[in-house]
Amino acid sequence: MTELSLMLRGLVALVVPGVSLEPLAEAEHRRALSRNEQLRCAPPEAHAKHLRECGEAVSRRLRLLRRNLVLSFAFIASAIATAAGSRAFAVVPESLDPLLGGGSVFLFAWATLGRLGWFGQSWKGDTVVERLDARIFWLLYWLGTFLGSLAVL
Repeated sequence: MTELSLMLRGLVALVVPGVSLEPLAEAEHRRALSRNEQLRCAPPEAHAKHLRECGEAVSRRLRLLRRNLVLSFAFIASAIATAAGSRAFAVVPESLDPLLGGGSVFLFAWATLGRLGWFGQSWKGDTVVERLDARIFWLLYWLGTFLGSLAVL
């Protein structure tokens, strides 16, 4: 199965829960076999166990990705809705639109650059500082979306 067909299969599985994940699990298993000599030399029972574990991991990761996509959609939609409400109920001079747009670009760039090459990450990624970083990142993206939406609405 090519990389493109795997991505398409994964996209279908993401959008249509209940679709067979076997091809994705098999692809993960094959990748592990290509990288792990100990697994390659293991008995068939170990291969079968690893394949089952790959299936469980693919299923768990798809659920997590689906949840994160829905959450991020709702989060960004709330910023756009708030901007639309602000435009409808508050007078924001059009002369401020370039400033709002520039502020939006600034916030997106700041959030993105703040995340690039950050070396303070732990193995699990759940320290207080990492959780704070994630909240700052989401806040800057919400504000960037809000200002950008306010500028164009």
